[in-house]
Amino acid sequence: IGPAEAGLHLLPHLIDYDDRLASTRLAENGIHDPALASYAVRPQPYPGLVLGYAPLKEPQIRQGVETMARVLIDS
Repeated sequence: IGPAEAGLHLLPHLIDYDDRLASTRLAENGIHDPALASYAVRPQPYPGLVLGYAPLKEPQIRQGVETMARVLIDS
C-alpha cells in the first residue's frame, strides 16, 4: 500500500492474487472491499482492492487488516 496524501480510500495492489476472488473471500469474512476490477472499463495492469476507511476508528482498521491478512494468506 502506497502513501495516501488525502482521501478516504486506499488502493492496495495484489501480487499474484485475483482481486475479484480476494474481494469475495473477504466478504465471506465480513469485510466488504470491492475489487478494483469492478470499477474498470478496461483490464487493469494490476489487481487491487478499494479499501474504504472513513467511518472506521483505528482499532477497527487494525482488526480489519489482521483479518484481511489471515483470509488472504489462508486462501
